[in-house]
Amino acid sequence: ERAIREAGGHLVAGGMAEVTGLFGFPKALENAPERAARAALEVRRRLSDSLGQEQLLLPCAAVTRVTVALDRSVDAAPPVRDLMPRALAMLDDASPGEVLVTTDVAPVLETAFQLRGAGAEGVWSIVGLRRRTERLALAATGSGGFIGREAELQRILRELSSVCDGHGRVLQILGEPGAGKTRLLYELRTLVTPRDIAFRLGRCDPQTTGAPYELLTDLVRDVCGVDDTDGPEELHAKVRRLRHLGLSPRETRVFGGLFGLEYPVDPVRDLGSRPRVLWLLEGMRRMLHALGRDQPMVVALEDLQWLDASSGDVVRMLARAVHDMRVLLLLTIRPGYDLSISEDVADRMMLQPLDIESVRGLAAQALGVERLDEELASWITSRTSGNPGFVVELCRMLRESGAVEVRRRRAKATSPLEDLDVPGSIQELVAATVDGLKSGER
Repeated sequence: ERAIREAGGHLVAGGMAEVTGLFGFPKALENAPERAARAALEVRRRLSDSLGQEQLLLPCAAVTRVTVALDRSVDAAPPVRDLMPRALAMLDDASPGEVLVTTDVAPVLETAFQLRGAGAEGVWSIVGLRRRTERLALAATGSGGFIGREAELQRILRELSSVCDGHGRVLQILGEPGAGKTRLLYELRTLVTPRDIAFRLGRCDPQTTGAPYELLTDLVRDVCGVDDTDGPEELHAKVRRLRHLGLSPRETRVFGGLFGLEYPVDPVRDLGSRPRVLWLLEGMRRMLHALGRDQPMVVALEDLQWLDASSGDVVRMLARAVHDMRVLLLLTIRPGYDLSISEDVADRMMLQPLDIESVRGLAAQALGVERLDEELASWITSRTSGNPGFVVELCRMLRESGAVEVRRRRAKATSPLEDLDVPGSIQELVAATVDGLKSGER
């Protein structure tokens, strides 16, 4: 029950032998399927730690999915009683400790988790989390081709040119969910890395919103090469690499504390009278200065709408400190969130909706065709308002539902377009955005 709550799930009363968690109802959540899968893996880990792997005699969890109304009213509650027989049937033939997901959930999870192939019933098994670098690459490229953002990429490259001349720069990149912020950073990384320009990435995670210094922890994770599967010994060895960047033993221990590492020195006495945030800021400044000394560097901090307050203090201080480093600091965030960084410190770039031709090109690529029927192209453009993430999701639904047919590399609708629903993934994203607003704004 604790693992479900920690992942943002809502507990539902169940029988003696099962616990049911709802993710995305009654409060809508982004990445609800991933939250459910992570909770299931955490349940398996805790049971294994408590009982021992050999004592796991029963399967751990089944993850299935149902779409509910956008209004989230009581009448829209998902039919839990109808879902339970399906979930229990999945577990009947499962192996001890196994975490299963249904076919409709598997495509949503495959970028973050290793899945074992579906059997006769179309049920997949979660092996575990993918490695961090693999997750980031799949999350970026899974949204289709890089179309319609060439001008924004050139803008960033101009900023980087100034950095190469020794002038640190800060650029805020604003865009709605699905606008292509993650893909833009991925394209930049693949472009600059072969040119001997370093690229470091830290991401805010909506599932850990509020955890102290979560963003800084993720950035240090990238710098030190830390992976989710690392044990204490590996973590100690990787964090010690910060000493080679000029950090003092005390500063290194402060960063090690972000990963829960223990040291013989008492952590409170170790900090003395100086606040922890100042130790982290000085260590971060020293780390970035050392990394940028030998080669220019891009530091991308992503999804700052979920920024925890403690990391926010450090980010604002760093934004003012990079002017004398060979560092381009990129900050991605959704509109409507304020980082409290003045315009004289950071420039801003808004990702606008794609134009009609870019939408058509992206949709054609997503459908695997050379061109679209004119009616279909117009419908996709109006339905998505030029949001590239929505274009890809809508085309995936069209393809999987058989609502389009392909003849001679041309896509054409097979049924009236007005009868088609909005994909569940987009509904969930919109519902989570609406639920995050104040009552008067909803």
